Amino acid sequence: MHFILVAILTAFLFASPAPGVGHAKLYCISQSGRTLFEAEFEGFTTLEKAKLTIDKNSMPFFYSDKCYVTFDSEVNVYTLSVESEDNGNFDTVRYVKFWAVPSSFHEVSSQGTEFRNIYKFNAKLKAIDPRKGKGFETRIILLSCTLTYTNP
Repeated sequence: MHFILVAILTAFLFASPAPGVGHAKLYCISQSGRTLFEAEFEGFTTLEKAKLTIDKNSMPFFYSDKCYVTFDSEVNVYTLSVESEDNGNFDTVRYVKFWAVPSSFHEVSSQGTEFRNIYKFNAKLKAIDPRKGKGFETRIILLSCTLTYTNP
């Protein structure tokens, strides 16, 4: 009985997220409301999931996709590149290239009991177009974004 209890507790501890690791959510929308980009990260850089939606046509991204983030709030830099594996079939490739407009980047103070940083900025996005028949790549799309980082 003791062995089973120890095994269950050990499994629970290893399945729990790392203590002290924060969670970031990125939410961006175009002025027209037709384009939406959402992403969630462990910390600031490890992608959990993301989704680009244009005219209600969505393209998902997952933790297994390649993700590169550069973030430095002191110099107003935030860039994001997410791409899937092509696996020899370029018709299934998905990618998003995303960068903040530095002059628009600012931190917003937040209230509450948990540790939280909120950043607002404009960003430019270029991606594979998720809409059928619209061509391979989107034009550069300007988005208004909120990046929220919460640390437990």
